[in-house]
Amino acid sequence: MGARCAPIYANLVLAEWEMEKVFPNEYMKQVALYLHYLDDILIFWTGSRDEIHTFVDFLNNTTPFLKFTYTIHGETCNYLDILLYKNMHDVSLNSSIYRKKTYSNSFLHFQSCHPHYIKKNLVKGQMVRLSRLISEDERLNIELTSLTAMFTERGYPQEILSRVRKEIETKRITSFKPILHGGLMKEFQEGNELTLESHALHKKTGYDFAIQWTGRTNYYNY
Repeated sequence: MGARCAPIYANLVLAEWEMEKVFPNEYMKQVALYLHYLDDILIFWTGSRDEIHTFVDFLNNTTPFLKFTYTIHGETCNYLDILLYKNMHDVSLNSSIYRKKTYSNSFLHFQSCHPHYIKKNLVKGQMVRLSRLISEDERLNIELTSLTAMFTERGYPQEILSRVRKEIETKRITSFKPILHGGLMKEFQEGNELTLESHALHKKTGYDFAIQWTGRTNYYNY
């Protein structure tokens, strides 16, 4: 994992690099959205596919210690634990949960010696996470059913699972609103200026490609 300071150092290095090399360049005119978490970067690109390659080549030549691998997506894009996809009916952006192919059910077993409240909060935390990340109700129901089966496999009683699920579904439009559409989008429509970026993102989802890329340095690996 490397030193404890490695993530902090990575953020500082990338912040300096972005300010000097990324944001001032002319390619940013074709970037609808630019986000990064540590060295994982997501870009919504409005230009052509050829221009993407030119853009990444440019970035790879801005510094000797940062090299990027990247993947170009069309209609869908997974980033961290989120799956982003375009709704072709109203050209909006939707989100769902993303799990890697190597994902396995490793939730804390109910017979573990942990306090009861920890097990209950684990169930609630995971279901709230689904409600926040999944923008469409139909997909949420499918994932909640799948998650319930996972917890059942780990020995959790149906009484706890059903009670928590009912709470999540009841508070879906209040406390546990999805980040896209039901959450930030709804707040913007009600006049909250803090969600202006979300509204702009909603309107700009006519992007041609999404780029997901990962940077690595020669100085550390974490």
